[in-house]
Amino acid sequence: MKTLLENTLWTEFQPLRVFGLPLGRRMAVVRTSDGRLVVFSPVRFSKEVRAQLDTLGKVSAFVVPSRFHDLFFDEYFPVYRDAVFFGSQASINDHPTWPLVSFEKGASLLADFSIIPLKGMPRVEEHLFLHARSRTLFLADAFFNLPKPSSLLAGLMLQLAGIGNRPTPSRLFRSLIKDRDAFRASIEQVLLHDFDRIVPGHGEVVESQGRQVFRNAFHDYLT
Repeated sequence: MKTLLENTLWTEFQPLRVFGLPLGRRMAVVRTSDGRLVVFSPVRFSKEVRAQLDTLGKVSAFVVPSRFHDLFFDEYFPVYRDAVFFGSQASINDHPTWPLVSFEKGASLLADFSIIPLKGMPRVEEHLFLHARSRTLFLADAFFNLPKPSSLLAGLMLQLAGIGNRPTPSRLFRSLIKDRDAFRASIEQVLLHDFDRIVPGHGEVVESQGRQVFRNAFHDYLT
């Protein structure tokens, strides 16, 4: 597991293909001000992943950030029985048998985060999380920041999906925006916050100038 900020922020990446696209999956782990760990978009569970998490400390919460980012959570339920699993009301409705708790009830465990819903996308219901202490923004699918693909075929597939070359939302993501004004207002709300780093659910971490990178990614919706 890679350390992004000593004793505060870590990330783990696993290869993952989605609809044949080499998107990968990126997990983020944050230590809150009271010492507990919050996990965003966990990777596929394994003994090695558990050992890495347990080395960092007590995992108190997992976050399902969008309806599209619900993979692998069920692998963690029997292992982290004392942890709280947070999700939007839409995710709770999607998985009625899962032990999910709405974000609104996370006042204690999620107190270190500003939670910003991306409105105007009812089929996605993505929520962005801003951790002020580390000046880090956590995304699910809002944009992708993929490295250069290893083959021409993969590059062509990513180009057709509208992904690659720079941090940008995919064509699929754009097509799911049903209320452009509500979406723009959400992007503007994100930009009111001070952040420098972005940890996306897919691709490379944006290590610096994250606020400008975010603005550039959604420039078409701000003009």
